[in-house]
Amino acid sequence: MPDSRTRTISLKVMSALRGDVGKPCIRLARQSRDAIGVVPGDSVGVAAAEGKVALVVHKADAEMVGATACRLDGGARKALGVAVGDTVQVSATELSRIDIRATIDPRHYDIVVVERGAENPFQISGKLACIALRQTAEAQTPLTKAKAIFGWVLENIEYGDHRPANIGYRDSVETKIAGEGVCGEMAFLYVAMARVAGLVASFVLVDRDHRGKDVNHACAGVRIDTTLILADPAYQTFDIQHRKIRVLSDLEAHAAFRSMRARGPVSVHRTLQE
Repeated sequence: MPDSRTRTISLKVMSALRGDVGKPCIRLARQSRDAIGVVPGDSVGVAAAEGKVALVVHKADAEMVGATACRLDGGARKALGVAVGDTVQVSATELSRIDIRATIDPRHYDIVVVERGAENPFQISGKLACIALRQTAEAQTPLTKAKAIFGWVLENIEYGDHRPANIGYRDSVETKIAGEGVCGEMAFLYVAMARVAGLVASFVLVDRDHRGKDVNHACAGVRIDTTLILADPAYQTFDIQHRKIRVLSDLEAHAAFRSMRARGPVSVHRTLQE
């Protein structure tokens, strides 16, 4: 394995549960997860002979608890060239911690590879992706995923603007690193994390808030089935009922972000109007 610090264990392959078939997942018993230092939502490298695939870790079913075995779906067994009863090595490595392709919905989003430092409000780093998938690993529905990410943002990001004068509007990763942000920055972070977790999320302008007050404000919107739910970290409210909103396309959100980044944390509304 590529990382000398990697912890590796050998496990017997078991057939996957019916619900796993075709999914890029692996079920590891708690004992096995503890041995290599991973939790549900992490990705691990699974190797047999010359083959290796990266798979998202799922919680083990009760039958496996305490067992030194893993469940591999049919696709993973085929990729590795192994059968039920074979032994494979499972490792947690820096190069196989995450595979966000497993969760991003291709019906709504493309994966674009860009240079580091490219201006993108919905920036996704490996660490941020790991956080999003860990937070939603136990979630059973899109709604519980959306709430789990919202809870993480509330717990880890403060509303604030204590930045040096030369720091403009932050993207999602910069907001996570800073541990604070204004309304739009917090919204960018929520949208990025929600998309990693497989949700359909957008940046939303708020002209009139839930109290009927005219505001220059922004939050996130996440679609659950056909319903748009507003997640507003700055107002610390999930499913807030703002009265007048505008859902921005990515093209509009990117344009506004670039303008605000150049000028500092000014109103997103003012930027769009000028």
